[in-house]
Amino acid sequence: MLKKINTHLNRHYHRRYHGIYRHAKQLFVFDMALLAAAVSLLGVAIFLFFWKPGLQNQIALSLSLGNGRIKSGEAVHLTVDYVNNSKFILQEAALALRLPKGFLIDRTQSSESYFSKQNTVALPDVLPGAGGRVDLYGWLWTEFNAEENIIASLSYVPEKTDRREQKLGSYLLKLPESILSGQILTASSSLAANALNYTFNLTNNSEHKIERINLVKSWRGLNERLSDWNNLALAPGETKQITGSLMTPLKPDELILTVSPVIEINNYPIKQNPATARVKIIYPDLGVATRWLNPPSYGEPKQVLPIELSWRNNSPFNLTNAKIILETTPGVIDLFATAKNNNLKIENGKLVIDGKAKTSLATAEPGASDIFNINIYLADHFLPGQTDSTELVISPVIEAGVPAVSGQRFAQGGTTARLKLATDVQLSVASRYYTDEGDQLGRGPLPPQVGSATKYWIWVQIYNSTNKVRDAAFAATLPSGVRFTGKQSITLGPPLKFDTTSQRVSWSHYELLANSVTGLYFEVEVIPTPEQAGSSLILARDMFFTGTDDAVGREFSLSRASLSNVLPATDRGAAKGAIVR
Repeated sequence: MLKKINTHLNRHYHRRYHGIYRHAKQLFVFDMALLAAAVSLLGVAIFLFFWKPGLQNQIALSLSLGNGRIKSGEAVHLTVDYVNNSKFILQEAALALRLPKGFLIDRTQSSESYFSKQNTVALPDVLPGAGGRVDLYGWLWTEFNAEENIIASLSYVPEKTDRREQKLGSYLLKLPESILSGQILTASSSLAANALNYTFNLTNNSEHKIERINLVKSWRGLNERLSDWNNLALAPGETKQITGSLMTPLKPDELILTVSPVIEINNYPIKQNPATARVKIIYPDLGVATRWLNPPSYGEPKQVLPIELSWRNNSPFNLTNAKIILETTPGVIDLFATAKNNNLKIENGKLVIDGKAKTSLATAEPGASDIFNINIYLADHFLPGQTDSTELVISPVIEAGVPAVSGQRFAQGGTTARLKLATDVQLSVASRYYTDEGDQLGRGPLPPQVGSATKYWIWVQIYNSTNKVRDAAFAATLPSGVRFTGKQSITLGPPLKFDTTSQRVSWSHYELLANSVTGLYFEVEVIPTPEQAGSSLILARDMFFTGTDDAVGREFSLSRASLSNVLPATDRGAAKGAIVR
């Protein structure tokens, strides 16, 4: 572009000036300067013709909240002052305010007829040199440590014009305090994996009631065990106290607890100053383990099993009143025999080894340790409903106090000892005439009479505990004079078989379920002879049950030599006697 202009001027100079005038170059430069001045004057004239100057620089607009220190939530008096320093009347004047979302207008002092819902105030014409003030009353809530801007816009139409102008003013504020103050009261240190108690106090430091307060908690992912944190209301000067506890993490750390009040204003949640507490988490690293000494293939009732216990204080802290708690499979261990023969205690169904049993646990310095043995006594029977586990599990927990943290105890689990359990099978046989509920089963005279038929029921019950039993079989022989009537009730498997030649009653099934009771019930008839007068009657002989534990292979062979007509005490017919008349 510059090259083209230069070429054009050069041609113009040579065609119009060069060789024609005596001082051609000076004259050419002078003419070009005059041309530039003329063009400039034309541009200025056109600008001045169209330019209509505004009055913004001659209008003063200022905002104020007073000279005092303001807290979030306090009652405020906002003033907006304006002055017309121009020579023109400001017509159709109006003031609009853009307020923070947390500004709650006090309509008792700033009515809608004065300050509209659109946050505007209609003003009279403002004469030259005159001014005015707009007052707004309310409560100002701001986010914690956040900047807020109040913006005022004074709009007007200068006289003798039809254009609307506006003058802007602003007020920047940042409120570091709130009328809602919170405080967390708790211990400065706590043991890991312990319940930490705390109290949170929230105070309304204003002279007006505050409603719709919610509390936002930050426990860094910890379990919180408290409700009643929402939609709170506080009267002037009132303090709300909330107590609770939380579970500390299972590791050394500094736990930061934070509670932030959040007030709902104009349907906006506005966070207030948070309360914070720091808690040092102390983790005493303890080790505890159990292992069987010469363990058998499986455990069975009435066994005595030696077990080794070891523990160590791996932490830099002294321990006080340490104890080892053994949690065991319910219904398998004879707790009383184990405690008595090992000088232990029983607490809440668990075996406890304390400083009285092992003095090394009384005061354990850093690095202290111990290894010792105890004998575990298994129960006489593993009855259905008493245990449903297929193995014996002994889980140790070491618990101790730490002088650096009062009122708390630290507990840490360790290595468990496991042992498979054999099932426990029990055989129960009884003669019955009545059920326990009083329903009559038998028929004929009680006590039995010579020459008269009396019918009894023989009850065979097989109790099985932890594992399935395969190849289950039962057999009984009826003595001479006792007849199998054929009436029977079987809870599992096929009906009873009766061999008339051998007088043998038999039953078999491929499987008995774990934790079950199998019932074999059948009726027999006896007619006493004169030789049997004055004695009781034998209803069955040589009763046997056999089976094999399906899990560990233990074989069972249970027997009863004989069964008489003497009824159990729970049978209503027992009182009538069993001696033949």
